[in-house]
Amino acid sequence: MALFRGTGGSGTSTAFGLLDEVTQQALIAQNASTLATQAINSFDSFDDRYLGSKTSDPSVDNDGNTLLVGALYFNSNENELKIYTGSTWIATLNSASVITGGGF
Repeated sequence: MALFRGTGGSGTSTAFGLLDEVTQQALIAQNASTLATQAINSFDSFDDRYLGSKTSDPSVDNDGNTLLVGALYFNSNENELKIYTGSTWIATLNSASVITGGGF
Protein backbone atom coordinates (compact mmCIF):
# COMPACT_ATOMS: atom_id res chain seq x y z
CA MET A 1 0.00 0.00 0.00
CA ALA A 2 1.55 3.26 -1.07
CA LEU A 3 1.48 6.28 1.14
CA PHE A 4 1.05 9.68 -0.41
CA ARG A 5 0.55 13.23 0.67
CA GLY A 6 -1.80 15.30 -1.46
CA THR A 7 -0.64 18.70 -2.65
CA GLY A 8 -2.47 21.81 -3.65
CA GLY A 9 -0.79 21.96 -7.05
CA SER A 10 2.19 23.91 -5.77
CA GLY A 11 3.94 20.85 -4.38
CA THR A 12 3.26 21.85 -0.80
CA SER A 13 1.24 19.70 1.58
CA THR A 14 -2.38 20.56 2.14
CA ALA A 15 -4.65 19.79 5.08
CA PHE A 16 -6.56 17.42 2.80
CA GLY A 17 -3.33 15.63 1.88
CA LEU A 18 -2.41 15.19 5.56
CA LEU A 19 -5.89 13.89 6.27
CA ASP A 20 -5.41 11.32 3.48
CA GLU A 21 -2.14 10.24 5.05
CA VAL A 22 -3.68 9.93 8.52
CA THR A 23 -6.53 7.89 7.03
CA GLN A 24 -4.06 5.60 5.30
CA GLN A 25 -2.06 5.15 8.50
CA ALA A 26 -5.26 4.27 10.38
CA LEU A 27 -6.12 1.70 7.69
CA ILE A 28 -2.65 0.17 7.97
CA ALA A 29 -3.03 -0.06 11.76
CA GLN A 30 -6.49 -1.63 11.38
CA ASN A 31 -5.15 -4.18 8.87
CA ALA A 32 -2.23 -5.03 11.17
CA SER A 33 -4.64 -5.56 14.05
CA THR A 34 -6.83 -7.82 11.90
CA LEU A 35 -3.81 -9.87 10.82
CA ALA A 36 -2.62 -10.20 14.43
CA THR A 37 -6.07 -11.45 15.49
CA GLN A 38 -6.09 -13.96 12.63
CA ALA A 39 -2.64 -15.22 13.63
CA ILE A 40 -3.73 -15.66 17.24
CA ASN A 41 -6.86 -17.53 16.14
CA SER A 42 -4.81 -19.78 13.85
CA PHE A 43 -2.43 -20.64 16.68
CA ASP A 44 -5.33 -21.35 19.04
CA SER A 45 -6.88 -23.65 16.44
CA PHE A 46 -3.56 -25.51 16.09
CA ASP A 47 -3.15 -25.59 19.89
CA ASP A 48 -6.58 -27.23 20.20
CA ARG A 49 -5.53 -30.01 17.81
CA TYR A 50 -1.93 -30.66 18.84
CA LEU A 51 -1.67 -30.63 22.61
CA GLY A 52 2.09 -31.05 22.88
CA SER A 53 4.01 -33.42 25.11
CA LYS A 54 2.31 -34.79 28.21
CA THR A 55 2.95 -37.61 30.67
CA SER A 56 -0.61 -39.01 30.58
CA ASP A 57 -3.77 -38.90 28.47
CA PRO A 58 -5.33 -35.44 28.81
CA SER A 59 -9.06 -35.08 29.48
CA VAL A 60 -9.31 -31.49 28.17
CA ASP A 61 -7.39 -29.43 25.62
CA ASN A 62 -4.72 -26.83 26.48
CA ASP A 63 -7.44 -24.20 27.07
CA GLY A 64 -9.46 -26.45 29.39
CA ASN A 65 -12.07 -27.13 26.70
CA THR A 66 -13.55 -30.40 25.46
CA LEU A 67 -11.16 -32.46 23.36
CA LEU A 68 -11.65 -32.44 19.60
CA VAL A 69 -11.91 -35.70 17.68
CA GLY A 70 -8.51 -36.12 16.02
CA ALA A 71 -6.59 -34.18 18.67
CA LEU A 72 -2.98 -35.33 19.02
CA TYR A 73 -0.46 -35.36 21.82
CA PHE A 74 2.89 -37.02 22.49
CA ASN A 75 2.97 -39.26 25.57
CA SER A 76 6.50 -38.72 26.88
CA ASN A 77 6.32 -41.68 29.29
CA GLU A 78 5.39 -44.15 26.55
CA ASN A 79 7.21 -42.39 23.68
CA GLU A 80 4.05 -42.53 21.58
CA LEU A 81 2.02 -40.08 19.54
CA LYS A 82 -1.63 -40.56 20.46
CA ILE A 83 -4.84 -39.53 18.73
CA TYR A 84 -8.21 -38.87 20.34
CA THR A 85 -11.13 -40.84 18.84
CA GLY A 86 -13.86 -38.90 20.59
CA SER A 87 -13.98 -41.27 23.53
CA THR A 88 -10.47 -42.65 24.02
CA TRP A 89 -6.82 -42.09 23.16
CA ILE A 90 -5.17 -44.58 20.81
CA ALA A 91 -1.47 -44.90 20.06
CA THR A 92 -0.27 -44.24 16.54
CA LEU A 93 2.74 -45.99 15.07
CA ASN A 94 5.72 -45.03 17.20
CA SER A 95 9.26 -44.54 15.97
CA ALA A 96 10.66 -47.26 18.26
CA SER A 97 8.52 -49.92 16.58
CA VAL A 98 9.64 -48.76 13.13
CA ILE A 99 13.31 -48.88 14.10
CA THR A 100 13.02 -52.38 15.59
CA GLY A 101 10.84 -53.67 12.75
CA GLY A 102 7.68 -53.91 14.84
CA GLY A 103 5.70 -51.50 12.67
CA PHE A 104 4.01 -51.96 9.32
